[in-house]
Amino acid sequence: MNKYNTDIPGWMNERELKILSTLAGYVPENGSILEIGCFLGSSTTALYRGKHSSVSLDVVDCFQGLGAKPLLLKPFEELFFYLGDPDIYYKARDIAVKEGWQQAFKFCVGEEIYNNINLSPTTSNDFVKNKTYNLTFIDADHTLQSVLKDIKKFDSDTELLIGDDFHNWYNGVAIALNQTRNTRTLIVFEGTKLWAFVPNSGYWRDVFKNNNLLFLN
Repeated sequence: MNKYNTDIPGWMNERELKILSTLAGYVPENGSILEIGCFLGSSTTALYRGKHSSVSLDVVDCFQGLGAKPLLLKPFEELFFYLGDPDIYYKARDIAVKEGWQQAFKFCVGEEIYNNINLSPTTSNDFVKNKTYNLTFIDADHTLQSVLKDIKKFDSDTELLIGDDFHNWYNGVAIALNQTRNTRTLIVFEGTKLWAFVPNSGYWRDVFKNNNLLFLN
């Protein structure tokens, strides 16, 4: 079984999902992963299937917008998803309109994943971080101020911080990374929109160095 699901509609390509899944697999046993912004769960599935069974996965999303924003009520072909099954999109859209985005997310990721993650239906601003995460994936609002807030809130000097949408459509992401990288290594994975802040020493530095993760594919 693939450690990602290309049927779930979303704006991440297959290479990006494979990278997420691979990085999740390097989280130490009994460790923890945090995802900020999940949309319909393609990234959630990649993180969940890639991690060790003892690693916890916490997901934060306000679960608002799918049934309310006109953009996300458009026909499948107008949304420019990188991946996704149109039938799943239309079913998820119907569920979102009737029952809310969270239920659409549940439909897409399935019962097993939904029941085995810690879900916080709130914004990243309101989420209370009460522990250190070995890996944090940021994919929420991509404006400069929002990305700065998320990086500063969920940053760690020793653990891995990764995110999506390093792209000229979202200039705020690149500016925020430049302002917050400090001494860490900033990686943008080839052929993707994914970025990573790798600590300058410790576990994750060794993982990237010893496993040639700069060229993940």
